Amino acid sequence: MGLFAEWQPQYAERAVPSFPVVGKRPAIKGYLKVGLEGSRELAAKFGDASAFGIPLSRSKITVLDVDTPDERVLADAMDRFGRSPFIVRSGSGNWQAWYRNGGEGRRIRPLPDVDILGAGWGTKGIYTLVEGSLDDLPDLPLMASSGCAKSRTYNCTPLPPAIGALEGVAPGSRNNSLWRFLMTQAPYCDDADALIDVARTAAEAFASPMADGEVVKTALSAWRYEAEGTNWIARGKQRQAPTEPDGLIWESPDGFILFKVLRYYNAGRARFFIANEMAKTMPPKPWKRERLASARKALLDHGHITLIRRASTGRAAVYAWGRA
Repeated sequence: MGLFAEWQPQYAERAVPSFPVVGKRPAIKGYLKVGLEGSRELAAKFGDASAFGIPLSRSKITVLDVDTPDERVLADAMDRFGRSPFIVRSGSGNWQAWYRNGGEGRRIRPLPDVDILGAGWGTKGIYTLVEGSLDDLPDLPLMASSGCAKSRTYNCTPLPPAIGALEGVAPGSRNNSLWRFLMTQAPYCDDADALIDVARTAAEAFASPMADGEVVKTALSAWRYEAEGTNWIARGKQRQAPTEPDGLIWESPDGFILFKVLRYYNAGRARFFIANEMAKTMPPKPWKRERLASARKALLDHGHITLIRRASTGRAAVYAWGRA
């Protein structure tokens, strides 16, 4: 028996429908419309499915999705959005806190490493329930008023246009409209898979279905621009790195050398990395990590680069030119 067949009855008992997931994709069409009865029928048909999804708006659930194992990020997010009695942890160590849906849509990165999933679907593979039980699901609290519910005033970080902007788009304009929407969302996604997930959720707003292959193709096109640092739709035209960091050669010679190396390899890019491993390749001979860290700090302190995403487990820090 797969995970879907095992857990479907338990979630259904708490009025939460679910559907089978094979790999990373729903095994059926119309999965966001699955109800309790349809969910039971699917459990019999897809008994071997090793994962399952929950249609969040249909289940009246909003998920606070923390994309890092750092428990402090979860704690800070719940300070912002309210405490939840239902907390789970994924096989990769990341966190989720569940709430009763109060009109929230899908919000990407209202806080660093945090997404709000109030529309679309949430997947469940190997998850560990850390706090609470399934019996808490019918009585989950709403997010706090500082959250991102559409029906409330909120003070979240400004976000890209909502998925609702795609409603009513004519079939002949869907690909372009979806692509432009995904270009605004791409900076808030960590990888292509995350952007594909956003694309599939966004495509549900169209009046008539859009082929999944087209949705994925559109998402990958948007991600290519993001990965190459040419996503001008999201950020506007990026200025090139200055040709000379005035005064830096006198104040921090190592910072000056690092700046020159970064400019050589990243002059046309909006975002780049300064990993500690770079120390081994710095001219005229390898540096120690401490030396690289000191030079990097000098560039940050003088405003020649800015940190736009901190390093976390399995992910390097990301930098951009100039001050934030």
